[in-house]
Amino acid sequence: MKEHKRHRELIIQIPESELRHRYLDLQQPSSEIARAFKCSGVTVVARLNSYGIPSRGIKEAKHTAPCLARSREITRGNTYTRGHYRVVINENELRYRYLDLQQSTPDIAKEYGCSDVTIIKRLRLYNISVRNTKEAHNIKPYLNKFTNDIDQNELYDLYITKGLSLNDIAKRYKCSCNCVRNNLMRCSILIRSRAEGNNMPVKLSKLMDYSPTPETREKLRQANIIRYSSQKERDRTGRIMRQYHKAHPDFSAKQTEILVSCHNNPEMMRRMSESLKKIWQDPSRRAEVSKRSKEMWLDPKYKAKMVKKQKRWWERMDNPEVIQRRKKMMAGMNLRPNKPETIILNILDDLYPNEWKYTGDGQIIIGGLNPDFINVNGQKLIIECFGDYWHTQKLKPYRVNEGRVKVYASYGYKTLIIWERETKDLDALKHKISSFVRE
Repeated sequence: MKEHKRHRELIIQIPESELRHRYLDLQQPSSEIARAFKCSGVTVVARLNSYGIPSRGIKEAKHTAPCLARSREITRGNTYTRGHYRVVINENELRYRYLDLQQSTPDIAKEYGCSDVTIIKRLRLYNISVRNTKEAHNIKPYLNKFTNDIDQNELYDLYITKGLSLNDIAKRYKCSCNCVRNNLMRCSILIRSRAEGNNMPVKLSKLMDYSPTPETREKLRQANIIRYSSQKERDRTGRIMRQYHKAHPDFSAKQTEILVSCHNNPEMMRRMSESLKKIWQDPSRRAEVSKRSKEMWLDPKYKAKMVKKQKRWWERMDNPEVIQRRKKMMAGMNLRPNKPETIILNILDDLYPNEWKYTGDGQIIIGGLNPDFINVNGQKLIIECFGDYWHTQKLKPYRVNEGRVKVYASYGYKTLIIWERETKDLDALKHKISSFVRE
C-alpha cells in the first residue's frame, strides 16, 4: 500500500523552480497550483515539504490575498478559488479610480463585473478609507450641477408658488426626485406630505391640454361618482380646498384669473358647450344627475347652504360686472313667457298696446332683480307675476311681494304683484291692472 502511494507521487512531475515561482512569487494558493498540475492540494503540500519550501498557515494565507496579485498572463479577469470566481483588482488601479477619478463604488463594480460590496471589501483590504453617504452625495456631479443651475428663490417659486410636484421639477432639470428633495431640505423649504400633495388643485392649463380617451373619461366619472356619493367626502374636500385658498391668496387670485381667461376664450367656451351638449343628450345621464340633485336638496343643511349662497349672489347684483354676467346667463337660458305670463301679456296688449314690454328674460336688471313686465311709455311701473309654488314666505326677501316692492321702490318704481292663481279670473285681473295704471 505504501509502495502504491509512493508510486503515484512520483508520477506527478512538479518542477521545483515553477513551484517556487507560483507559491512564493505569484502567491498562488496550493489549491490553484493543484488544479494547474491536475493533482490534489495534499500532493502540492507534500512537494513543498520535499523541496524545503515553508507552507503558509490558514491565517497567514488570508492576509497575503494571493489571488489579488496580477500575473502577466491576466490583464483583467477572474481567478477561480474554492468553487467560485474571485475578481482580480489591482490596488493601484483601484486607488486611481476611487481617489483620483472620484468614481463611486457602483461605477467601479460595473467596470469589474462584480458587486459594490466586493469593491468595499477590497478598499478596506488595501487600507483605503471608504466615503460615507454624505461625502458621496457631495461629489455627485448631477447634484453639483443642479445646485449651480437653480437658486433658492427659483426653487421656492416652482415648488411653493406654482405648486409643482417633485417629479415635475425633476423632469425640468433632468435629475432625480431625491435630488430635488435634498435641495428643498438644503434651502429649508417645508416638503408637502403625501396627503397634501394629493389634495393640490389641478391647474386648468393642464386640464385644457389633457384629452383623455372616452374609456378613461368613463372610468374617471365612475370613480368620482363613488368617491363623492358620500356627503362626508364632499364636505372634507370642500374644507381642504377652502383652507388652502385661505392660506394661499396669491394662488386663489391666479386661479380666478385663469377661470376668467377661459370664459373669455371663445374657443374654450365652444369646446365646453359641445361637451356639455353631448353629455346631456344621454337620457341615463340626465336621469342620474336629476336623481342626485333631488337627493342633495332633501338634505336640510345643503338646502340652507344653497339658499344662503343665493342671497349673497343677489346682494352683489349692484355690481355692473355681475349684472352683465347675469344678463348673459339669462340670455343663454332662452327664457320665454310661461302660461300665466302669457295671459298677462295678452291683457296688456289689449288694454295698453305698445306700452308694456316683457323683460323676464333678463333684459333689465334693477337692484339685482329681474322684473317680468315694465312700462315703456314713460311711467315707472312694474308688474311681477309670482308662481304659487316658488314665491313663498320661506325665501325672503327677494321672492316675496314685500321684498320686491321695497327694492323697486328704492329706484322710484311702483310695483304690482299678480299671483298665478289670479290669472284664472280674467275680468278681475283686467280690473286690477287698470286700477294700478290709473293710480
